[in-house]
Amino acid sequence: MLLALIFLLLGPEIVVATDEGVAAPTGTWRGLDALTGFERQRLDLNTANNGGEKTVAAYLPQETWPFEAPFSAQEIGFRIMDFSHIPRWSHVMADAFGVLTKAGYLTQGVTVGMVDQPVEPGARAQINAAPGEIYSRQIFFDIYPPKNRGLQQMWLMRRTGADNPEKLDFFVYSPSLRRVRRQPPPRREAQFPDVVQSFDDITGREAWELDWRLLGADTLYETVRFPTTRKQVTLGRSDGSFYDMPVSELKMMGDAYPFYREDGG
Repeated sequence: MLLALIFLLLGPEIVVATDEGVAAPTGTWRGLDALTGFERQRLDLNTANNGGEKTVAAYLPQETWPFEAPFSAQEIGFRIMDFSHIPRWSHVMADAFGVLTKAGYLTQGVTVGMVDQPVEPGARAQINAAPGEIYSRQIFFDIYPPKNRGLQQMWLMRRTGADNPEKLDFFVYSPSLRRVRRQPPPRREAQFPDVVQSFDDITGREAWELDWRLLGADTLYETVRFPTTRKQVTLGRSDGSFYDMPVSELKMMGDAYPFYREDGG
């Protein structure tokens, strides 16, 4: 079970965590006893669904994805699966990143990736797949730093289950060896070589492998996700066109998010 991992619900400002020992932050944070009427309408606070009783949780929620309010803690966890680092639709991306090494230094890299979601976009393709079935095919080509240029990886993402714990078929092409080698499937929370980032940080986590408990709600006003060193960034539309967006006008959940408050939270 992940510890002290806090997520934002798709909907109102409801936050959940997988560790009941997490201390609630101060300020805008509200515990279950201080939820607004609207938030209570959106939540299923039934003790069993909220993880309050030590019962055996159902493998999958009884309702059909994407569920309807009121949401249980488990259903919120499933909806969070749509927010993995790698988007859950077919696309090509250039991933320029900086990550800490295990020695505490910052290393940088650039990878070009192609992701094929063969059935349908979104987490539903993974949830509805049979255990062991491939729901996403991904290829990555390193172009920076120079020592890694030409290194290629192929990831075949598989639906996990009680009898199918492996989530990733992992192949690597080494330009120095000029060979493709199949790698052992990484264990949960296994880190990439020499960095603190894990495979699960990139691929996402399976909600059915975690215990979920509702802790309360919060209102968010800012994020460290967007750059402030540039006046504008170039974004893409679904039709393939591009446009420039001032960074001051970027919204945390996008323009179409329906639950913004009047004060912008």
